[in-house]
Amino acid sequence: MLAFVAFVLFATQLLVALHLSTTVGAVADEGALRAASATVDDTDPMAVAAARRRAEQHMRTLLGPQADVTTFDWSASTAEDVVLVVRTDAPRLMFGFQGSLVTDHLERTAVVRVETLQ
Repeated sequence: MLAFVAFVLFATQLLVALHLSTTVGAVADEGALRAASATVDDTDPMAVAAARRRAEQHMRTLLGPQADVTTFDWSASTAEDVVLVVRTDAPRLMFGFQGSLVTDHLERTAVVRVETLQ
């Protein structure tokens, strides 16, 4: 019975991590697209910073409570590309298990070309 419960907990942990991985990837893509939008004046650093703040606020809304343990890194962005790295820790469901799981930490990177009006 103990082995069955351990298997169910592991399977549940894996499902939660897979769902979170998909969600974080989609949120990263959405945030990078918002920051690279043609409506943002990419020549004005203040406008770029404001667009990134708005994108982060939107991403935190999409992530819900998971946003409390999530970080957003825009430092690799250039004038041509918006690069967003989203890092988060997955919730731990296997309470009695000590040690690191593959699903503990998630990191997703989104790279989007800056949209410019032609």
